[in-house]
Amino acid sequence: MKFGLGFVVDAQPQEFKTQLTTTDNMKIAKKLAIFILISTSSIMVGAQQLWNGTTWGMSESTVKRMFPNIVTTKSEISSFDSAIPVYDLNGIDLEGDKFTATFFFRDGKLIKVRLYPQEVESTERIFYKANRLEEILTSKYGTPYKSEGENLKYKTTRWKNKRTEIMLVALQATRDTNWGKQTDARNLVVVYEAEFVDAASKL
Repeated sequence: MKFGLGFVVDAQPQEFKTQLTTTDNMKIAKKLAIFILISTSSIMVGAQQLWNGTTWGMSESTVKRMFPNIVTTKSEISSFDSAIPVYDLNGIDLEGDKFTATFFFRDGKLIKVRLYPQEVESTERIFYKANRLEEILTSKYGTPYKSEGENLKYKTTRWKNKRTEIMLVALQATRDTNWGKQTDARNLVVVYEAEFVDAASKL
């Protein structure tokens, strides 16, 4: 007997129905467990979360579709892991302060995202923002697994989200230039990076 949504009810008397044995149930449970394990492993390797819905390995075109307002970066940030800055997303509002997100790619795949203030700040202001960002990130990702620093000198705090590392860095803002002391907005940065995912996808 058929009902809506494709449900089927067997109208045969109870004594004619085939009953599942304990062995059948064990086989089904085993297959389900294997399926869940494979699915979970695929998600961890292939869709590791980075920042704001982006995932490790995304193509440049996919990132452009997600953020239509991104522009080709003018950043000259070097990266020890050979990741190249390609796009910037400006005007990100974080409690009234404007930040820029820079998207780094390697071999056409998204590897990391860095956030930093758009405006040049004093040392005191940078560390005030760093402490506030630490509170916000801790509320989202839990207690950091590592934190170190010296007041108004440097600060490094790290969180884990599965195999994604979120790192907050603040540095003393002043540096010597030909025009005297100058601050650098990139002395406050939040980095979203998936650890070991590239290697793990080959194992």
